[in-house]
Amino acid sequence: MKKLNNSYKIRYLLSMKEITSSENAIFKKYIKLLKSSGIKKEGLSLACGSKIVEDLLVHHPQSIDAVLSTSKIGFPNLLKNKHIQLTTELFQEFDLFATKSPIAVVKIPEFKTWEKKPPVGLELLVPVQDPSNLGAIVRSAYAFGVKKVVLLKESAHPFHPKSIRTSSGYVMDMQFEVGPSIQELSEISNVVALDMNGIDLNEFKWPKNCYLLVGEEGLGIPKTLKTQKIKIQMIENCESLNAVVATSIALSASYQSNQ
Repeated sequence: MKKLNNSYKIRYLLSMKEITSSENAIFKKYIKLLKSSGIKKEGLSLACGSKIVEDLLVHHPQSIDAVLSTSKIGFPNLLKNKHIQLTTELFQEFDLFATKSPIAVVKIPEFKTWEKKPPVGLELLVPVQDPSNLGAIVRSAYAFGVKKVVLLKESAHPFHPKSIRTSSGYVMDMQFEVGPSIQELSEISNVVALDMNGIDLNEFKWPKNCYLLVGEEGLGIPKTLKTQKIKIQMIENCESLNAVVATSIALSASYQSNQ
């Protein structure tokens, strides 16, 4: 992604809002975004990290509700009144990763309900509960050409601040749909899943269109679910790979086989 060119940066805007009290209505609204319940209620989340925020300014300016900072930093004209300056103490409450760089408040798009239509290309079925792992999987999915991720009932929210950060902001470029529980996938066809009892990944012929089911953390794939199972060869005394690594290896293999 492109970085902001200095020629597009401007001096501090006089119209910028300034917040000095935790009793401020805007502060109270945004501080709710530190919890999943607040993210769902407000339809907003926090994107932290200078590179992620700069990329959002370039590629997704319409998705930015505000930019929080502690200093009079110039932003592109397109933001106008969206720059909010906080005291250092108030800003630190939002700075989850101690980046000390501006934080973007981003609007969360509405997710459609998955209609269980045949997949187009490779689509992911994800029950991953850890937001950091989910973000990392989305980043790998984007890198290997995946267009759609179906969030199963067990899944974390992809716009959780941790997910946004580990995805490097690519959650903004992914199509998400909301699906059922992993336990309710028994009638779905064209599903490929990683399993230690599957065939060797190196021998598997990837179909052009399929679902790749990520195992539920700690529980894996339901035994009642009928899928094409594949395994990643490892040394004998290693039980398994984590969901992020295993999924990334499978995505890479699928991508290469269909080139």
